[in-house]
Amino acid sequence: MRRARYSPAIVFFSVNVAYLHILATVNSALSPYAALILPCVFIIGPSLFLRGWQAALVVGVSALLWEASTPVRPALACALWLAAAFCVRAVRFRFRPLDGFSVCALAQVVNIALIFAYFALFPNGCADFGDYVLRVFADSLLSAAVLIFAARFAILAPLSILKFAGVELKIEEDF
Repeated sequence: MRRARYSPAIVFFSVNVAYLHILATVNSALSPYAALILPCVFIIGPSLFLRGWQAALVVGVSALLWEASTPVRPALACALWLAAAFCVRAVRFRFRPLDGFSVCALAQVVNIALIFAYFALFPNGCADFGDYVLRVFADSLLSAAVLIFAARFAILAPLSILKFAGVELKIEEDF
């Protein structure tokens, strides 16, 4: 019997598609009040554990899928996500222990940076600027609260799937 070989990039992408579906479902229920904006769950896992080109491919395609379900300018959010992935890859060796606090802090920093970039670059049609600022504040507060509880699980879920399949990933240098 041949031993099956699992590609980590496919597992990370599949989990990102599942996250996209879950976020779209939750956001459709919450849309009158607030929205969960969690781009960090799509970016951090692949950026920490995959090779550079695999991480860019997974993050880029995930960003394009996310753009298809949200009203933003095409390719600009993808460029922001790829820039965030590059920054996470640059500091990935500081997160080798993968303790809960450091993973949550990394997720919060990436998420808040991208939310502020969305605030500046993707103004959504509101009645006035005050309503827009209030909506962005509500979205970022809800997203930060959810990330406190879900960041570690969301980032490490693909690793658990791969470990169950017999593949153990670590934060390593590119080869």
